[in-house]
Amino acid sequence: MLAKKFNFYYISTGSLLRKEIKLGTELGDKVKDTLDRGDLVSDEIVIRLIEREMKIHSHVNGFIFKGFPRTILQSYILDGLLRRMGMGVSYVVELTAPTIELIKRLDKRGRSDKARPYDLTTELIIHRLEEYETKTAPVMELYKKQNKHHVENALGTNEEIFANLSATVESAMKKSR
Repeated sequence: MLAKKFNFYYISTGSLLRKEIKLGTELGDKVKDTLDRGDLVSDEIVIRLIEREMKIHSHVNGFIFKGFPRTILQSYILDGLLRRMGMGVSYVVELTAPTIELIKRLDKRGRSDKARPYDLTTELIIHRLEEYETKTAPVMELYKKQNKHHVENALGTNEEIFANLSATVESAMKKSR
């Protein structure tokens, strides 16, 4: 919704990976077990997918990434990819909610037709949250040090969260001009 509103291209690493699995590509076969365990896919594979998408859509005003960068190495590589396109990371928005709320949401999704393999058991959900704490939280710290980080409360209706995110993006765009 944000990409559409601001004329950016939306890139979700999870969607890209699930598409590769569904298509039965060599890459999809390679990452399926990793995703099923709730582990993060290797930086090399994720970067290859992101770079491909960015090249295909190089004409856009900018990008909104979901689920990327998840590691410090990915953030450095992203900076390089964007620099080559005459762009840079403008802003990182971290959506937060209490851990118990995250567990409830993932458990609920695990019982729906939108279930991911790592939503199916409490152990996998907890493992996924631990992966965030050990590998992705340091990325947020990196962007905090660069004054490019904003925490947004992810509680409320979809409409409320979208309105708050829209205001955050508008504010960030004004600052970057």
